[in-house]
Amino acid sequence: MPLEQQVIILWAAINGFLDELPIEKIKEFEATFIQEVKIKEKQLLKKVICVHPATWLIDNKGAKLLYKSFREAFEKHISNLEVFNGNLVFDIKLFVPCVITVIDISLIFKTVKVNWFAKPIWEISSLDMVTMHGPDWDPTVKNFQDKVLNYCLTNGCILNHLIHWSTANNEKYQIQLPKIRGHVAYDVEDKTFQDDFYTFIQENPENNKGIRKEQGKIENAEMQASKTILQIDTRQEQDNLLKYLQSDFARLCLSLFKTNQHLNTGETKIVPWMDFTRLWTDDELFSELGYYKGHAIREYAKDFLPDYHNLYPHGKTY
Repeated sequence: MPLEQQVIILWAAINGFLDELPIEKIKEFEATFIQEVKIKEKQLLKKVICVHPATWLIDNKGAKLLYKSFREAFEKHISNLEVFNGNLVFDIKLFVPCVITVIDISLIFKTVKVNWFAKPIWEISSLDMVTMHGPDWDPTVKNFQDKVLNYCLTNGCILNHLIHWSTANNEKYQIQLPKIRGHVAYDVEDKTFQDDFYTFIQENPENNKGIRKEQGKIENAEMQASKTILQIDTRQEQDNLLKYLQSDFARLCLSLFKTNQHLNTGETKIVPWMDFTRLWTDDELFSELGYYKGHAIREYAKDFLPDYHNLYPHGKTY
């Protein structure tokens, strides 16, 4: 199948046209859909300008194969990306930005010009460089992500330690993480979420101690089966873990994979598990990975993350 036809089918899949279609009917749908597009507008398969949520671009977890396939199909045929807060323009509720994408199947581009929330245009050589961190991604944040992933492979991550509430041990201490976290922003042009977006727990950490009973109707079996409980041996470790979850270090790690309100779809697999018999400061956490005072990633974290938990009333000094 020619590339331009693959793109059309991927677009149909991402936008839900295949969701309720039996597997044996997909080939028939592909042939019919492509033929209809050809009849209506031949040039549609050559050059397209579309406006859409940026989800498939900034899915840094790589969890959805469909997003990856879509990116690979478009990679060398996109000339421009203009990223903006669609909540202001369309009165919608998205945590991810919207993007105007210019695609020309008849041409191959070595670089893509990106306008990120009206910041100076920069050029990228790969769509993998488009993340929630915008032009700061490469090399500062990307190098940090690589090092954190390696650390998690050796030492484990928060995701590995999450359990279902029904398996909790009453003789131990628990912290319950929410399944969803964060609110949409409508009143600013340069971001789509509020200050609580990159957080694990409530403003008052004490509210996350123990196990809260499920409230309301659970939407589906996946949500009902979610593992949201962190269990630890002592009360001191519980307090140390809570303090860690408030740290800029842990929240910066979370920002690498979090693109929507969910905390239960793999976002915590890039947040390292530490030795919680001790209390960690941001200075110690960054140093643990080799990022000492004055390093660019520390300075970036100070600016990127709002002090949601009021840990630094006199300014960030780590």
